[in-house]
Amino acid sequence: MGGAKRGTKTKTTTRSLLQRPLDLVFVCFFVTHVPTSLAVDAQCLVPAEYFPEPLRLLLDYHVATFKDPLMGTCPPWLRAVIFCELAFQVPFFLVATYAFCRGRNWIRIPSLIYGTHTSTTLVPILGSFWLGDESKGAPPLSLAEKWTLTGIYIPYLILPLLLVLRMLPTDKPFDAVADESSRKSKTW
Repeated sequence: MGGAKRGTKTKTTTRSLLQRPLDLVFVCFFVTHVPTSLAVDAQCLVPAEYFPEPLRLLLDYHVATFKDPLMGTCPPWLRAVIFCELAFQVPFFLVATYAFCRGRNWIRIPSLIYGTHTSTTLVPILGSFWLGDESKGAPPLSLAEKWTLTGIYIPYLILPLLLVLRMLPTDKPFDAVADESSRKSKTW
């Protein structure tokens, strides 16, 4: 009586990535984060001689231009965060790029884990800028420098949080149910 009409077929489909603009943003974030992690962040863990000079100069430019005390000193807690980034996040980016492009629902739980972990690691990073982390003699940051560094790092907080919000409500985030009879009657 109150259920679906007899003979009506319900088909589960996955919309293309171009029809999912937020997912496209996530894919761009994953793809661009891989070289950043490997070429810049890894310099806190791996001896400098293993990096080509242009990459060392890129990090030096970042530290000098933006007065980034963390990447300039690489305190032990940051090295631990970067180790997790290289060991867990980089492989996640590669797998997630595939899963988001293909609309694979199995990426939901790894996305929730990644998003929660990464957004949590940004709390001490941003806190060190605003609450002062003059470890190893780093000079205090000016208000403008704090805002600049916050602007550089904040996407690594916001996008993982958005990913959690995107994946949380449903166990099949990429499925779109299309009822053929209602699809034919839509005028828009």
